Amino acid sequence: MTEPQDPFSPPPYGAPAPTPYGQPQPYGAPMPAARRNGFGIAALVLGLVSFCTFWTLVIPALALFFGMAGQRRASRGLATNGGLAIAGAVLGGLGLLGGLAIDGFLLKHRDAVSTYYHCVQDAHGNQDAVTACENSFQDDLGG
Repeated sequence: MTEPQDPFSPPPYGAPAPTPYGQPQPYGAPMPAARRNGFGIAALVLGLVSFCTFWTLVIPALALFFGMAGQRRASRGLATNGGLAIAGAVLGGLGLLGGLAIDGFLLKHRDAVSTYYHCVQDAHGNQDAVTACENSFQDDLGG
């Protein structure tokens, strides 16, 4: 039975010394697999942006796509940032849901929104007229 070797002891005589990080590997040594973390990082960045600009629908959809692709890479061992990919996908999904809700509201009440917009334009900064536009808009929405 062999005794466990101390991990901090020097390698045995004649064994090749490990190469320092960033140094080229000796000829014939297997190269470590390159990690491809771009999808996870892109998902998180787009997810954060989409959480602030969710009405666009394109950015949240891209965040969701890159998040799912990044998580797929992480599950296969090709990437190391599966958590970032999941976070980006969740933020993108929330942005997409928020954008769909806003777009649905605007489509449902497009006549009231259009009337309100034109009323405020015609008010030319008159606060009493703008207040009247707001009250009319609330009445059109049923509130």
